[in-house]
Amino acid sequence: MTNLTSLSRIRLHAAWIVFLVVPVAAAAQSPEDLKAYGDYTLNIENYQQYLDAALNLANVAVMDTELAKRLNVMAAQPLAEQVKQLNGNPEARGAIAKTGLTTRDFVLVQGAAFQTGKAHSLVKSGKLSMDNAIKRPGVSRANLEFFQKNEARISRLVQDYVSRKPKT
Repeated sequence: MTNLTSLSRIRLHAAWIVFLVVPVAAAAQSPEDLKAYGDYTLNIENYQQYLDAALNLANVAVMDTELAKRLNVMAAQPLAEQVKQLNGNPEARGAIAKTGLTTRDFVLVQGAAFQTGKAHSLVKSGKLSMDNAIKRPGVSRANLEFFQKNEARISRLVQDYVSRKPKT
């Protein structure tokens, strides 16, 4: 695998991490939400659970167009509001709970992985140093190191998710 291929996969991952269930609206994240994402520690287990929950949610959303619409809007909302809305929908809550994640953890993994994925892509491309990357809101050294050490596995997990995601 060439560096370009690896970089392309990470960029694909960074894009897919948020587009797994809902498209992301261009909304500013609050400092509190970014701190929560930076404080959340990613690992292979919670990352896999997140992808499984996203797949479960995608399957539910295919059958429930109202839920799909709410998920589209939800991405632009603060972390607490996303959690509240997911908890308020029994199907969504159940789709996430089947994986062992809470709805809050689901949103935190999504946010932490997105912030870290963007930073990792910039570090890999040489546009940002590791030290400057961890100064970015929502990014921690531990999560950035997680991405670096698990890049190939993360790419495989995302590709597997994409292959299983229902077609809309």
